Amino acid sequence: MPATARHEELPLLRGRAAVITLVALGLLIGSGLPAQAAGPLLASETPAQRIARLRAEAAKVQRTIEQMNNQVEVLVERYNANREALARTLAAQASTSAR
Repeated sequence: MPATARHEELPLLRGRAAVITLVALGLLIGSGLPAQAAGPLLASETPAQRIARLRAEAAKVQRTIEQMNNQVEVLVERYNANREALARTLAAQASTSAR
């Protein structure tokens, strides 16, 4: 793969990191709102219970991030394959036009 083609893929990878970060923040903020609304109900929560609850929430967020990362990875691979196919098609077209 030419260096320029690899360089053009880098913005997509940076975009993937940004998407993952935004999704994680959204999930953390979104999952925090119901806990705030239930304030008096959670007042009797012990520190150990709070730690367990927060760890469970963090594990859920991590699983969601991993699932989304897998989906993005598939899309990146498809995108790269399509770019390579397009480059081959354009090269073949230029070769045919030159004849």
